[in-house]
Amino acid sequence: MGRRNGRGGTAGPPLRPPPGRRRSSAPQAAHATTEAPLREWLISEGGAFHPSLVLVDAAPSGCRGVVASAALPLSELEAFGPLLVVPAHLHLENGLALAQLQRWMGRDAADAAAAALSSAVLVAMALAHEAALGATSRWAPYTALLSPAPPSPWLLPRRELRHAAAEALAGAPRGSCGDAQASGSGSGSSGGGDGGGGSGSGSSGGGVAAWVSAAEAYRAEVDAEVARALELLAGAAAAADAAAVAGQGGGWLSRELLTWAIGHVESRSLGTSGSSGLVPAVDLLNHDPSTRPPMLQLDDSDRLVVTVLPMRDGDAAPLAAADELCIDYGARAPLEGWLKFGFVSAEWWRDDGGGELR
Repeated sequence: MGRRNGRGGTAGPPLRPPPGRRRSSAPQAAHATTEAPLREWLISEGGAFHPSLVLVDAAPSGCRGVVASAALPLSELEAFGPLLVVPAHLHLENGLALAQLQRWMGRDAADAAAAALSSAVLVAMALAHEAALGATSRWAPYTALLSPAPPSPWLLPRRELRHAAAEALAGAPRGSCGDAQASGSGSGSSGGGDGGGGSGSGSSGGGVAAWVSAAEAYRAEVDAEVARALELLAGAAAAADAAAVAGQGGGWLSRELLTWAIGHVESRSLGTSGSSGLVPAVDLLNHDPSTRPPMLQLDDSDRLVVTVLPMRDGDAAPLAAADELCIDYGARAPLEGWLKFGFVSAEWWRDDGGGELR
C-alpha cells in the first residue's frame, strides 16, 4: 500500500490500487458497467477471473466494487487458486509507455522526452493513447471500465473540493487535525505526492482550508506537467497511428484527456517511487485493511503474474454470496491517502503513517 500472500512463486513489492469515488471533469461521456469483456480479455491473455466474481455499482464498501455472486468456500479457493490472475505483460507501466514513445519519436528523442517527464505522466500518456483508440485498442476491455471521473480530489471544483475535504476530515479523531477542522479554516502542514508532481510532508495537519490548499497545489503541479508533456509530445502524437484510428486528427492528445489519464494513474498506480503502473481488474478492488495486498509471483509456468486471493489474518478466507473481494492498500498518512485515493481509511488516522504516494 512487506506483507505477502499467495501460493508459491516470488513475491514482489506490495501493490495498492484504488476504487473510484469522487466526481471530476472527464473526457468521456460514459463507461462500461459489466466485467464480462474484461474477464474474457484476461482469460485470452493467460490470466484468470473467477466466474463468480462480478462488478457492481454498490458494493459493501459503499462504491463500485467486485463481489461474489455465489458463495466461494475454502474448497473452491483451494481448487481454483487465486480468484484474479493478471499476467505481467498486462501491467501498463513505464517500460511500455517508453516503448510507445520510441515508436513515435525514435529512441533518442523518446528517451530525452521521457527524462523530462514523471513516471506517472509517461504511463498516463500510454493510457490516454489507448483511450483515444477506443474500441480498436487492445486495452479496450480495461479502458472501457475506467470512470469518466477519477477519484482524485484535486480534480474537483473548489466548492466540491471543500465539501470533499470536510467529509474526509470528519472521520479524524478529535484533535488530530486541529481546531480548524470544525470551522473549515486553519493552517498546518500540507503536501501531496510525487506521482503527478506533488510533494509535501504527508502530514494530516491543518483543517479544511489546509487540505483544500494541498489539493489545489497538487493540481497546479499536475497542470504544469501536462503542459510540459503536451509541448514535448504533441508533434509526435499527431503523427502517431492513434490519430488516424481514432478519427480525431492530430488533436487526440488533449489537455483534458491527459489530465483524466493522470488522475487514473495516480489513484490506481501499483508502482513504487520510481515506477507507476496499472494492473487491470486488480485496480477495481476496494480497500480493506484486514485483507492483504495483491502478490507479484511466478505461476506454475514460471510466468510473472499479479494474483489476488481473499485473506484474513494470513489465511485464505471464504467469501459468502455478496461478499466483496478487497485488498489492503497499506499504511498512508491521511492527507496523502486522500490526495491519492479520494478517501481516508479509519486506520490511517490511527497510524498516521508516512509512505510514498504513488
